[in-house]
Amino acid sequence: MKLIESYLEGKYGNLNKCEDSIVFTDNYACVIDGSSSRVNMLFDGKTNGKIASEIVAEAVNEFPTNISWKEILERIYNKLNEFYEKRGLKKCIQETPDARAQAAIAIYSKNLNEVCMIADCQCMIDNTMYYNPIIMDEVRVSARALFLEAELRLGKTIEELLENDTGTEYIKPLLGIQYLFKNISGSQYSYGVLDGQKIPEEEIKVVKVPKGAKNIILSSDGYPVLKGTLKESEDELKRIIREDPLCIRINKQFRGVGKGLVSYDDRAYLKIEI
Repeated sequence: MKLIESYLEGKYGNLNKCEDSIVFTDNYACVIDGSSSRVNMLFDGKTNGKIASEIVAEAVNEFPTNISWKEILERIYNKLNEFYEKRGLKKCIQETPDARAQAAIAIYSKNLNEVCMIADCQCMIDNTMYYNPIIMDEVRVSARALFLEAELRLGKTIEELLENDTGTEYIKPLLGIQYLFKNISGSQYSYGVLDGQKIPEEEIKVVKVPKGAKNIILSSDGYPVLKGTLKESEDELKRIIREDPLCIRINKQFRGVGKGLVSYDDRAYLKIEI
């Protein structure tokens, strides 16, 4: 397993605020996307998304070679719950589920020769893309796009909406109910995420790497279109931001590229040769 290229960038252009992480060891390669929460809690001056990303990265760095996906996820669960225990947060996260540190991940195990995806990170094996979309996210970004299209028709400008994103405000109530569908079974809106709770099997996506495959690219959803090289992926991101800065048409997202932002989200890109 050989590292070809990797890149990490925050939406504010500041890595200290970036909630994504990259881990590459002798046996594992992964990108981690810490999830921002509507609950504004800070731990040691860091958001819960940043903390989640760091805790999961620490767990991956400690993985032994020959373990299953079940064991891998158990180790991540334990690591997150140890953090809650040490900080005296068990009662807090029971009463306020949104306060949990949570993250998405795409991780390759050399021993298993598989990629495991939790939540909405992405994977490309040679030229084949693999996604793990969250239906609730698709509903929310579509609702935001519809609202902002209406705002434009009523006379507001793109510049005004980048300054004051009324669409993001409009979908806030949907953020308030999202936790109800997290790590559960039996709903079309359910989804899995790493937050210390057990994830239902149907929300864990495992991709067997085809025989003869040469390259694997893992990325967070900060790349709307994943390409075979970092430069191509970055160029495509820049083009899309130029053409759709509000992120409501060719790249529907939770926010546009407003004041103080260099992109709509943090991003992580990791390419390996196997």
